[in-house]
Amino acid sequence: MSKRIAVLVLVVMLVDAAPTHAQNVAPRAQAPRERATLAIATNGALEGSGPWFAPGLRVGVPLGARTGLDLESSAVFGGRLPSPHGSINSFFALNVRRLRAARASDGTSRYWMYGLRYTPIEWPPERQGNRYNDLAFTFGHGWDQVFSNGGRFGGEVGFSGGRGFLFFATFVAAFPLHR
Repeated sequence: MSKRIAVLVLVVMLVDAAPTHAQNVAPRAQAPRERATLAIATNGALEGSGPWFAPGLRVGVPLGARTGLDLESSAVFGGRLPSPHGSINSFFALNVRRLRAARASDGTSRYWMYGLRYTPIEWPPERQGNRYNDLAFTFGHGWDQVFSNGGRFGGEVGFSGGRGFLFFATFVAAFPLHR
C-alpha cells in the first residue's frame, strides 16, 4: 500500500512539474501601468432640457491593478434655456472605474464605471436664487488606452439617474501628474 502511495505522489509531482506550454514561447509583455493623472474631459449629454456640452477637468488615481477613482468638475453649456427643468451651470462627479479583466499588454482595457454626480440646479430658472441639489447615481461603460508614460485616452457612455435621467458620452485625455 505504501508503494502505491509513493508512486502516486511521484506521478503527481512529475505531472505538476511538467511545463504547460512550449519552452520557447516568449514571456507575455507587461501592460503599461496607469498613474495619477490630470485629464481634460468633454461630456456630451441629453436630458429633459435638451442636449448640452460640459468640458471639465478630471483627476484620476489608480487604486490597484484593476480599479481607479476619478473626481471631475465640469461647466455646463447648452440645453433649452430657460427650461422648465431648471438651469444647470456645473456638475461634480466621483466615479470608480473597475476593469472587466486585466489590462492587455498593449495597454487597452474595457471597464465598468459607477459613482455619484452632484448637480446644483436653479429653480425656477427665471428667478435666480432658488436652488436644489441633485445627487444622482451614475453607471456606465468605458474603453481606454494607457500609454507607457502613464497617460490615458478613452471614451465612456452611460447614464445618471436622480430626479431625472441624463444620458452621456465622455472623451478623456489624461496626462500623468508625475513620472
